[in-house]
Amino acid sequence: MTKSANLLEVISMCLLPKLSKNVDISENHVEYKIREDTLTSQFNVIMQLLNDMNNSEMTPDVLSRLLILNLELQSVGPWFSEICKKCTEKLNKDFEGSYGCKLDNLLWHGDAVNSQKIFDKCLEDLHQKLTFEDFKKYPALHDVYYSIIQHIAEYKVDINPLKTIPISLLLIDDYILSNKIKGLKSCLIIMKCLTTESFQDGNYYEVIYGTLKKSTLDKDIDVTRLTLECLLQLLKIIPPGVQAKKTDHIFKRGLDQLYTEANLYRKAALFSFTTNLIEMQGVDCVNKKLLKSILCDNIDICCNDAVGEILLSDVLKCLEVWIKYCWCIWRLPSDQKFLSTLLKLLYVSCQDEEKAARIQILIITLITLCTKEEQNALYKNIEESTVHINRPEFVNRLEVIKKSIYV
Repeated sequence: MTKSANLLEVISMCLLPKLSKNVDISENHVEYKIREDTLTSQFNVIMQLLNDMNNSEMTPDVLSRLLILNLELQSVGPWFSEICKKCTEKLNKDFEGSYGCKLDNLLWHGDAVNSQKIFDKCLEDLHQKLTFEDFKKYPALHDVYYSIIQHIAEYKVDINPLKTIPISLLLIDDYILSNKIKGLKSCLIIMKCLTTESFQDGNYYEVIYGTLKKSTLDKDIDVTRLTLECLLQLLKIIPPGVQAKKTDHIFKRGLDQLYTEANLYRKAALFSFTTNLIEMQGVDCVNKKLLKSILCDNIDICCNDAVGEILLSDVLKCLEVWIKYCWCIWRLPSDQKFLSTLLKLLYVSCQDEEKAARIQILIITLITLCTKEEQNALYKNIEESTVHINRPEFVNRLEVIKKSIYV
């Protein structure tokens, strides 16, 4: 047996064995103790073999397996022990002394090692173990995967979504919150490195979308924000031929959620998401009639200070962008509730200079979209109403609005 083959065998022995039961079934697993005993007896063998090997024997197979072992020894969980900490410290120190870089930084050294082959081999080994059936029996490898993916944009490697994203999707589908968040973060990091050309050999983007679609139903706010961010990133990289249709589908689904959502923090995240979709669709979103109703209703509930504190900024931003692209469908007879609701909001917000100025600009913008006759009628209504209002700040705002109207 060659030294390389011998080293690979001992490394495999020192990895956390496959659990006999899923990690979430019990807090304690016998495999944790088995691995600790193996490290005690076998880790020095790894170090001896490394010291005896020359650079030519450090193949991508060996380096990738060493990297996985090193990252697994650092992973956080009930399997982590003091011996794990000592082993990873010694492994990094000795490796750096022999090869000029820490194992932790191996994938950054594309010129000194074949980082592409090491990266590909790491992902291949991880995907062989972290399958749908077994991924909960290799809990430490979840952290290994995330540790590698976390800095993927900094490596000099080509990224194939079929070979990098599947583990992310398994984690997203899991009911354990930490796994779900880890999966979403990994998926987002990978997608930010992809382009439309990444899917030229198939429609794997549909698989990604299917997983993200299910994740939108999760009520956790961090999951919600990450899922929506992933959806936006996916829309940027799917092939142009399906982009418009998929964006429209996601837009309509998001509006349906926004219409029924009761949680204010999720609602704020959905408004931010909708704003981005309006920017992407531009004038094509003029047919989203439900959006007008949603905006008006939520401006109204923002008149409550507690609600407005959470929601108002995102609602106003969404309205500003909607006006930017959909001003042509504004009609006072059918949309006058917008104005009355914004005036109500201005009344309760007039002591907040920044907020009031923003609302005032929106009101003026909508009035300028009215016909001359409508503007004249609005001018008279404002003039008559100021006589009966005993709130100087609000009256001053109305005077500014009145002066902006062309009569």
